[in-house]
Amino acid sequence: MKRVATLVLILSILSVVQKEITDYNRDVSLDQFDKTMVANSGVTFSHDWGWGIDYPMKNRNLILGLSIAGFLMSVLMRRKLMSLLLSFLAYALTLPLIYQWLSIMARDVAANESFMRESPYLLRIAATFDWLLFVGLGFALCTNGYLLFREVRSTEASLQPLQ
Repeated sequence: MKRVATLVLILSILSVVQKEITDYNRDVSLDQFDKTMVANSGVTFSHDWGWGIDYPMKNRNLILGLSIAGFLMSVLMRRKLMSLLLSFLAYALTLPLIYQWLSIMARDVAANESFMRESPYLLRIAATFDWLLFVGLGFALCTNGYLLFREVRSTEASLQPLQ
């Protein structure tokens, strides 16, 4: 379980880093475009990219926090049942965030069909590292659920009186 939790934590960090690099490159490109427009025509204007909440970034940061919590609970297994339960809960709390992320991005892509039309639909909703993160979180949740179920069953068996 520690390896799965480590993998999910790494994927979550890579997802945040990829988004920061993409935002930086977009900002540099917009700045260069603005400078070119001002140099060519003397007209100044600004791009309004902040018209709404950036749900993918908000959710990406919350998922990173929950991945760190799940990782710590997976590593700190002093009380195995409680640790498994808390790490399962941390990974389960990422599911509504992923659903919100995907549903809002699918709606935005549907509203703006001209955006990246040549790229595959799934990559318009989320980047490659984001999809790997979703799969990793699903795998961590399933693995953690199985281990939790097995631990509860063994605890039940040990608590039953001998017949």
